[in-house]
Amino acid sequence: MQQRNAEVVRVLTTAETELRRIMAEAATEGDYACLDLGRGAAGQLQEILARVDARTNPPLEASEDGRERSRQVVAAAKVSKGKARRRDYPRFYVERGTLVRVGWSKKQKAEYVQRTSRSIFDAIVTAVEQLASRHGGPFSVEQIQAEVEGLAEGAIPSYQIYLVLGALQELGCIVQRGRQGYDVHDNQRTKARTGWDTLARVTA
Repeated sequence: MQQRNAEVVRVLTTAETELRRIMAEAATEGDYACLDLGRGAAGQLQEILARVDARTNPPLEASEDGRERSRQVVAAAKVSKGKARRRDYPRFYVERGTLVRVGWSKKQKAEYVQRTSRSIFDAIVTAVEQLASRHGGPFSVEQIQAEVEGLAEGAIPSYQIYLVLGALQELGCIVQRGRQGYDVHDNQRTKARTGWDTLARVTA
């Protein structure tokens, strides 16, 4: 079963990689209709990959403190307005060796959870460091993904790239410059390398 699940993820990730290639060609040729179509399809693929990840990586069993925090969050959510509740997202923390992002789906009007491993977190941090040392910045998600896949020697779903970038923003290591991409703060190297432990203390 695990092998089949991995095959599903591989097929979806390959499709996403092909979409990025087509979108890059469309952007070069000024084919904006195709670019818009590709963006929509890529967004749907990311949602599918996130759902597959949630099925293949079931929620971790929470500690008693974690369950109590969850009850408090639920109770607070019931008395708050929907807009105020959405401002509480996303949330990032490390639990049992996994980086977790808890987000809010406007479409589903419910929480969703994404996860990634320490090895991917470290690979993305290294990729960001290398890009910053070579180019200074800002640099795009596509540049980061290409750099990471070179380090990891394989495709990584883009939602995991965004997950780690969101965590690094939360830690104050990088800043987003609109469509230009991401800039790295001067203290990024130290804060990013210790960021995993910082996020682990969130649930400690």
